Amino acid sequence: MIKAILVNSVFLNSSAKSSLALSSNIYSIETCEATNREDVEKSVVLVTGKVEVTASNGESVRILPNDRFRQSTDKYVVDKVNVEDYVSWKEGRLSFKNTELGGILKQLSRYYNVRIDYDKQQQITCSGKLNLDDTIEQILNTITETAPVVISKENNVYKVTIKKK
Repeated sequence: MIKAILVNSVFLNSSAKSSLALSSNIYSIETCEATNREDVEKSVVLVTGKVEVTASNGESVRILPNDRFRQSTDKYVVDKVNVEDYVSWKEGRLSFKNTELGGILKQLSRYYNVRIDYDKQQQITCSGKLNLDDTIEQILNTITETAPVVISKENNVYKVTIKKK
């Protein structure tokens, strides 16, 4: 995973599949690679300025503040997002609103470099802020206190299960 906040800089990135040219902007870049090479998502979230992204199909896309460009394989999407949700980690917190728990757990897994398994078919949404200065155990305990989940740990793997109603 590559995750960075760049401020007022020039960044050029080009690969066989996509390219990105940025200047005088504040943005967050994230590349997440799963164990399956087919499951790679690249995204850019823009805080200020404007960015032109060339998708893998050769199409140029301009994004503006609060836009997120996401691409996995040959498909891309541009949508509006709350920038705070993507850059709050640099302030030592994870901020989210109406976010699927699976997405939050994925971010925590990457941030703390731990494995967190959960049922991707059963999802709940959450809103709030987590202090990333806390340990992963403290954060998962906070989640169990505020969401209908049970979290267990076995062989250094956390397992999150949604409580049955």
